[in-house]
Amino acid sequence: MLESYELLKRRKFKLSLREDEEQGERVADADSLIKAMVGQAPGSTKKFAHPHDPKKSATAEVTDNSFIKVNFGKGFGRILADAKSGKLVGARTKAGQDTMKELEQWFGGGAPQAGQQGAGEEEEEGGEAQGEELVPDESPAEKAADSLGDTLSKVRSNVAEDEPQSDDPEIEDEEEEEEEEEEEEKWLEETERLKQAAANTGMLTGIDEETIVETFNGVNDLLRLGDDIANNPGMAEKMGFSQQINDLIENYKITKDEDGCLYFDDINIALCGGDTPTAKALAEFAPQLEEVQRKDREQNGKASVAKSIPKKPMSQGRKDAIRGVAIEDADNLAPMLERCLGQKSRQKMVECAKAFSTEVFSAIKLREDWEQCKKDKKNKKEGAKKSCGKKVGASFKEVLESLQTGLLADDSLLLTSEEERFDREATNFIIDRLVQQSDGKLSREDAKAFVEKVVAEDNGPKALLLVVLANRKFSAQVHGDIIPTRTKGVGQGQESGGEGGEKRDSNVIGAKKDVEDIYCPGEGGLEPNPKKLRTQLINNIKKNILSPEQLDHYATKCGKKPKDNRERNKNVKEAIGSMIKDGVGEDKGCLVIGREPKTHTKATNTSTLGEMSHQKQREMFSYLGERGSSQLKDQEIERLKVVKTTLEECVGAGTTAEAVRFMDDIAPRLDRVEAILTPGSWVEGEDGKAMEGASEGYIDQWLNNKKKPDEDDRTRAEEAKKCLRNEGAGTEEGKKSCKHLDKLKFELKNLIMNRELDKYTDASGVVFGRGKAFLQLMYISIAGSDQEVLNEKRGLEDNIQRAGLRNAEVEANLGNPKMQFKRNKITVEGQPGITGQPGRTQVDDPEGEERTAWGGTATVVDPDMDRKNQNRATLSPERGEYKVRTGGAKDLYRQLGDEDTAEEAARHRAKGMVKRDGKWVKREKGEPIEDMFVQFLQGQQSLLEKLLNQTT
Repeated sequence: MLESYELLKRRKFKLSLREDEEQGERVADADSLIKAMVGQAPGSTKKFAHPHDPKKSATAEVTDNSFIKVNFGKGFGRILADAKSGKLVGARTKAGQDTMKELEQWFGGGAPQAGQQGAGEEEEEGGEAQGEELVPDESPAEKAADSLGDTLSKVRSNVAEDEPQSDDPEIEDEEEEEEEEEEEEKWLEETERLKQAAANTGMLTGIDEETIVETFNGVNDLLRLGDDIANNPGMAEKMGFSQQINDLIENYKITKDEDGCLYFDDINIALCGGDTPTAKALAEFAPQLEEVQRKDREQNGKASVAKSIPKKPMSQGRKDAIRGVAIEDADNLAPMLERCLGQKSRQKMVECAKAFSTEVFSAIKLREDWEQCKKDKKNKKEGAKKSCGKKVGASFKEVLESLQTGLLADDSLLLTSEEERFDREATNFIIDRLVQQSDGKLSREDAKAFVEKVVAEDNGPKALLLVVLANRKFSAQVHGDIIPTRTKGVGQGQESGGEGGEKRDSNVIGAKKDVEDIYCPGEGGLEPNPKKLRTQLINNIKKNILSPEQLDHYATKCGKKPKDNRERNKNVKEAIGSMIKDGVGEDKGCLVIGREPKTHTKATNTSTLGEMSHQKQREMFSYLGERGSSQLKDQEIERLKVVKTTLEECVGAGTTAEAVRFMDDIAPRLDRVEAILTPGSWVEGEDGKAMEGASEGYIDQWLNNKKKPDEDDRTRAEEAKKCLRNEGAGTEEGKKSCKHLDKLKFELKNLIMNRELDKYTDASGVVFGRGKAFLQLMYISIAGSDQEVLNEKRGLEDNIQRAGLRNAEVEANLGNPKMQFKRNKITVEGQPGITGQPGRTQVDDPEGEERTAWGGTATVVDPDMDRKNQNRATLSPERGEYKVRTGGAKDLYRQLGDEDTAEEAARHRAKGMVKRDGKWVKREKGEPIEDMFVQFLQGQQSLLEKLLNQTT
């Protein structure tokens, strides 16, 4: 299935799980090796034994463009011959000659001399080989890699080398010699690694070749400039490089993250902190560039124009292979796995394993049916459904691709954008969880080797099982003492329990549930009485899922603190009880609890509680203003009725009406932006005639009013104008241009909204009156759920899981009379002015001046809370949407678990400790450390081995 995985199979895996590997085919010399590969199809690989040393072997492969590449202990291998004819490649170049000599020496003689007839080459009359020497054409990315490799060789003298770690002089000498050899080999092979990374990136990601080339060029220019600075300290002291550094930062949109890792237009070239020469060179020179800029600012003060490398904004990958839909499927299967592992009878365990396998393939069938529906619809097949809904089910292909991408990114064999970096974190999370679940008995190297083996075997069921295993602890923690009968995904348009069980779109107002836990009375040891089971579930959540601080907060219903403990308990019971629904359809008679798990790189990252587009906002305000809205769905109207009732009860009568008036005040200005910046529209002047070029002139004003427009701003302006002129209509380029126009519109509409909020913001940044009513309505309508759900945050990097309620949190905040919506002061640029009269729109001259205003983000603040718990949420307009995110309050979530990371487990093992009953203790003298993988499987009562073998 994964044709692209040929690249990964060519890597040198350290698969410690494999024993007694075959030494490979035996051939006498280099000529025989090449001859054995002639005529093989692209992607073919063969292993060849060394004639004298049983520990050595060579691997030959046929590349995608039909050249024979041989790896004989020289890193990524070398191109040697044409796979069709056997003609030697590069015979007239020194590199080609050296490669042939090295292979000949490896075999101990017998290789054909450079330029001579190669294996499989037909003789013409006179015995002379005809034709020109074959040299494969290099792609632009390969040429850029060559150039970067040359630069790395030149700057190497200014890159610090690693120091040996041993204190023993003799050992230090030996280690130093070994390390020097390894380091030398890395530098010699770096160009090949870069080429391999470029090939992998083009094959496996959405990063195009132009971006790959630009990234290589950006790194190249940075290293050259860094080398110049290192070689010319006097000029650096005089700040002679500052403008060049400014240009470099702007041209390649260089940013750095919190760890100091560099990104070139959001692309990372190698694992930050890795041991590749490129990573080391960047780590060496980047601080030098920043030091030059710092000294410039220090010396010249306000007159300095030296730029710092900007911080990379926090963002998140969007792949749903290891999170999103797949996380739902992992949660669906994890409770079943828990039940299987708890079986004492071998027979019941086997029956459970078979049922588990059936569920795995049911998830796959669900995805296959969805994909077939999409194909039928695209091909206009008779009887095809009008709508296939959102993506559902699990895809072996997607999970394998994510694992594959993560492994390559971790080995710096891939350029990475945010998606690939998330895949890397997710893959490492799975590896770390395998280590953690073995109680420290499974080494990280063996766990990684097992994941590599699963991907190399193209084993989809095992890959999905790895995701389930990795999420098993998360599942166990969030269920506390009561394991559900089953769990199912409901967040992507699938059927949902409670209130009718209708299918829902995932983008409607109030739809928050992604997963449902089903508890069926009397099944699997659960309490048979539904009423008692409901009480047990409430108590389980109180005891194991929510903290006392959270319960106290939720008990302040609508901001009103309970007068005594009895009322507190009653409010808490109602808050939790509102999350437990009666099952419908196949779940009838069961109890259902909804959850919304969110997976992050770290659990400390903020979670998005919801978002609403400009269009949806206008529809919502139209309905709440009693003007109706034909675009809203019935379930959205039902949700908005609840929103209005809650606002009126918790905040006060007239709150909704005030919020609507806020939107009514800015609606004409929003409409004018839309009218001016819509392709094909025209703007009426004072004389009643169309103003020629008014729309493009408005864009020019927008650009001119920016104090320091960058290349992105200029590109946006030009592309937006193209869309207005309908250039490239119907083409991909035309669509890109119109996306720029849309983003420009969003920016201006958000600016109008922010400026209106300024009118209702006091000197301390607190929003009042009509502005506050608007924010309160946006808060509950975007963050609130049509059914109470358990919010979850899962951190891949730190192995931490947290949980809290959604509606109980929102309503407790809304009704608190002291709750503030607070904004920060900023400096803003002038904007194009738009004035108009009824029925007429025209463009005015912009003010174009800088002034103090308030930022777009409003923080929900409870001043009565401890400082660490004051910030409950944030609201902000972003491009075409209004978003609500979690705040920094510590009691928003209860931490359910903080499992050992691989690094933590390694530190304990290094101290001679083992893990018993969940605790790290000193290993007893003579206590054996058995085979890691075997112990891991035995520790899981052999079920995992059964599952892994059965699902192939």
